[in-house]
Amino acid sequence: MVRKEDYSPVGKEEYKGRIAKAAALLREKGLSGLVAAGVSNQYYFCGVKGGYSDRLYATVIASDGSVFHVCPSFEEARMRESWGADAEVIPWQEDEDPILKIAERLSGLEGPVGLEDTLPLWYFSAFKMRCPQGAVDATDVMRRCRAIKSPKEFELLEGSNLIIGEAVREAFASAREGMTNLEMSELVKEACLERGVRGMGFVLFGEAAAFPHGTKYPQKLKKGDLMLCDAGCDLHGYISDITRSAVFGKPNPRQKEVWEILREAQDAALSAAKAGNFLGAPDIAARKVIGAHGYGNDYETFTHRLGHGIGLDGHEWPYLCRGQNIVLEENMTFSNEPGIYIPGEIGMRLEDCMRITKNGGVFFAKRQKSLEKI
Repeated sequence: MVRKEDYSPVGKEEYKGRIAKAAALLREKGLSGLVAAGVSNQYYFCGVKGGYSDRLYATVIASDGSVFHVCPSFEEARMRESWGADAEVIPWQEDEDPILKIAERLSGLEGPVGLEDTLPLWYFSAFKMRCPQGAVDATDVMRRCRAIKSPKEFELLEGSNLIIGEAVREAFASAREGMTNLEMSELVKEACLERGVRGMGFVLFGEAAAFPHGTKYPQKLKKGDLMLCDAGCDLHGYISDITRSAVFGKPNPRQKEVWEILREAQDAALSAAKAGNFLGAPDIAARKVIGAHGYGNDYETFTHRLGHGIGLDGHEWPYLCRGQNIVLEENMTFSNEPGIYIPGEIGMRLEDCMRITKNGGVFFAKRQKSLEKI
C-alpha cells in the first residue's frame, strides 16, 4: 500500500528556486513585483494555502528576489505560524489600504506591479487604480513558472497517481449487485483516507457513463454494467486525475471494442506528446484513431478535449486541445483522457497523467490493463 508518509513535501530550497525564477522573469518583463493571492499560486511560492477574502492576504515576489507577505494585522501572529517567524510580513489595519502598502514596498524597483492570473476582477481593478507605478496582468510569469515541473513535483505527482490507482482498484473489487454509484464513490474516499490523503471518486454506472460529467440521478449496479470512476487525490498539494472503466461481470463485444479503440487512441496521443509539437497534436492523434474506427473525426462521440495541465490544481494551464498552437515543452504535465460517449448505449473513458519528454509522453503510474484488470 502506498501512503502519504512515503513522500516528503516540497522543501525550502525548491521554494527559493521558484522565487528566484519568478524574479528573473519579472526583470525580463520590466515588472517590479508579482502579487500572488490565489490558493495554489501562493502555495507554489511558499507552501502556504491562502484564499480570497474581502481582506487581502498575499505573497509578493519582488524583482530583486526578495519576498514578503501582507495580511490583516489581527491575523499576523496566526499567519506567521505558516509563513515562518523570520518571514517579512507587512500587516495592515482595517482603516489602511494593503494595496498602497504593496506599492510602497515595491516603489524602489523599476516597472509596474504584476498581478497573477487568478486574482478576482475587483482586486485587479483596485490595483490598477491605486498603484502609482501602475499594475498589469502578469499571467505569463505565473504560467511560465508553474507549467514546467521539477523532479520533486514529478515524484509527488507519481505518488498521487499511484495512491488513487490503488484506491479505485480497491473500490472496484468491492463492487456488488445493487450497490449505488454514491456508495462506490464513498469507498474511493475511504481508501484514500486509509492512505493518509484526501481524495474522491466520481462514479457512474451503465448508461449514465455516456454523460462525461454525469447525471444527478443515482444508479444501482447490475451485471453487465460499465463502471466508470473519475478519481483523484491530493499528495502534499499535488493532484492526481485518473479515470478507470471496468465491467461488472463479463464484458460484451461492444464494450471490448470501445475499450481497445480508446487504448489505441491514448497510445497515439502519448506518442504525439513530444516536446516541440503543438499542444493540439496529441488531441488530433487521438481523434484520428477514434475516427478511423468509425466513431467520428470531430466531436461526435469524443466530445471533449484530450487533456488538461495538472499539478497543484486538478485542471491548470495549458490544455491539450485541437487548435492550440502553443509548443509543448519538456517536463510539462497533462492528463491524457480520450473517451467515447453514445447516449443511451455506452460511455467510456481512459485517463492517465503524463509528463512531456522529447520522445513522447511518459505516464506517472501503471495504466489499466483491460476491462477485467484495472
